[in-house]
Amino acid sequence: SYAVQARKEAYKKDEGNAREQFPFVPCTVIGTPSTLDDKIICGVRGGATSTGKADIVGGYMTATNIFQNPVFANFYNEENEEMGVARGEVDRCNLIGHFEDGSPPNLCFIMDARLNLNSDDVIERHRAAYAEYAKHVASGNGEMTSRKSIACAGHAAVDAWEHTELFAIPKDLDYLRKVIAESYIEHNGKRLEPMRNMTAALKLLLARE
Repeated sequence: SYAVQARKEAYKKDEGNAREQFPFVPCTVIGTPSTLDDKIICGVRGGATSTGKADIVGGYMTATNIFQNPVFANFYNEENEEMGVARGEVDRCNLIGHFEDGSPPNLCFIMDARLNLNSDDVIERHRAAYAEYAKHVASGNGEMTSRKSIACAGHAAVDAWEHTELFAIPKDLDYLRKVIAESYIEHNGKRLEPMRNMTAALKLLLARE
């Protein structure tokens, strides 16, 4: 969201001032969305942070309806905003663990979700949304204007700009062990380094088996 992005930018510019404005250590929520064809949806980081690394859906937690569990509510929002997946397209969602990540340390909640969609469907939704953003960037529009163009065009994945593309990996235990051991994922002829939060999530998935 734009509010969260502003908070992150404030921290970069003036850590002392940011601590005063936002005194609480932020929490994040991430997850491993698996699909009907037994794949896990991943992304290639865009933007200016960890660009080019392999990543999974997630983000900073924000205030939600007091009648909702904030961890689950925020994760459903992230799935919708980054992948275009609606709440009704999630068959199940479980909190499987947490870890501390980043500086300052963030408490990161890790979810395991099952979608009633195939991986190609999710990837195509993101591709269409990202193409709208990329079109505006190429036309010389500003970054924020280009991001807003995604919603203006009617795409649900309003934060598609966070990943240059989505891709899928097998939800196979031997494959996941290999990713963790070798610290890379092969995609389109490249070796992508997984972000720490992604590695932590994959380890938790393996521990549950």
